[in-house]
Amino acid sequence: MSSDWILQPRDPLVVRDGRPNAGRSESATLAFPHPSTLAGAVRTRTGSGEAGFVMSANLPELLQISIRGPLLVDLTDARDPWRLPAPRDALVTVSGTSWRVSRLAPTPLGGEVAVDPAFPSDLELVSLSENTRGKPALEAPTFWPWAELERWLVDPASFEGVDAKPRLSSGLSKLTREARTHVSVDSKAGTAREGMLFSVTGLRLPSARFRSKTAGVDVHAQGLWISTEIPVSLGRSLQPGVGPLGGERRLASWSKSELSLPGPPPALKASLSRPGRTRVRVILSTPAIFSAGWRPAPEGELLRTRPECQVTLISALMPRPESISGWDFAKNRPKASRRLVPSGSVYWLELDGTGAGKLSWLSEVWLRNVSDSEQDRRDGFGLAVVGAGQS
Repeated sequence: MSSDWILQPRDPLVVRDGRPNAGRSESATLAFPHPSTLAGAVRTRTGSGEAGFVMSANLPELLQISIRGPLLVDLTDARDPWRLPAPRDALVTVSGTSWRVSRLAPTPLGGEVAVDPAFPSDLELVSLSENTRGKPALEAPTFWPWAELERWLVDPASFEGVDAKPRLSSGLSKLTREARTHVSVDSKAGTAREGMLFSVTGLRLPSARFRSKTAGVDVHAQGLWISTEIPVSLGRSLQPGVGPLGGERRLASWSKSELSLPGPPPALKASLSRPGRTRVRVILSTPAIFSAGWRPAPEGELLRTRPECQVTLISALMPRPESISGWDFAKNRPKASRRLVPSGSVYWLELDGTGAGKLSWLSEVWLRNVSDSEQDRRDGFGLAVVGAGQS
């Protein structure tokens, strides 16, 4: 049973970065919640009743619940509410008062090119498609409006030579971080303990549109979109209302979503409908986990051979990895730390097959989780969109 949801944190959302608090009085936060945070919240809420969590003996069944997301949505923008992570193959630089977007793309290595021996010999090197003198735009959005991301997926060349600032102005540079200072209270005396101060930093998602007097801009209402798939065999469903999300048991409202996910661009489908070899880009909308670190497994969801479609990895582009851990409540111990491929990372693939085979591949990858492990896919890691890939 599938359903889509909008989550709006009432208070700053605490999603800690995993660093221990020993020796410091504050907890840092991630820039955006990991999918596993939302997956855990969905499973906890599904397995809870009026008496609290009632499915401790059914944890394996709860792990069968799968999610997609989270994706950031602008609840004030009815025309284009989706805000997806900026693609890493788009370099936004400053040119006077304008922004210029330069494209990074794979370049075949010549026989006389010397590269680090650790660089995979079967992949092409990623480089800028044109020279640029501008410095990176520090205020460039880290979340792009869907209309512009779709344009980038289909035709990156349309950004060349134009000011991208008006196009990307409705994007979001980052979520607002808000720090709150607390005191430790003596339970017997009911008073604050001397010197026992600590602070917690969270992500503030505005719940309503308002005018910021300090910044002089309109602040839009924001939320987190997720899609859930709950097996019918569980005999339970997710209910709307208010419940905890993230650390410190901060509250969030859970409401059904009527938003429709965007489909593949028609121009992309048209190019894939022709038989032969076609290059595409796969851009991650949520972080991914692959068994070989940054590289997807040949037999994994992204690269496995499908009927009438052979898939080959051409190149990849990503920043330094992110780390994830957590607490295993079933085993009462910390989870092992793992590395994530950050959202916005790009994989260039070559599809070779019939038009029907390539379109079938597209339907299995478009806004689906493509991490190698089935459980990681259930946890929401590796949500992907696909764009045209120029040679």
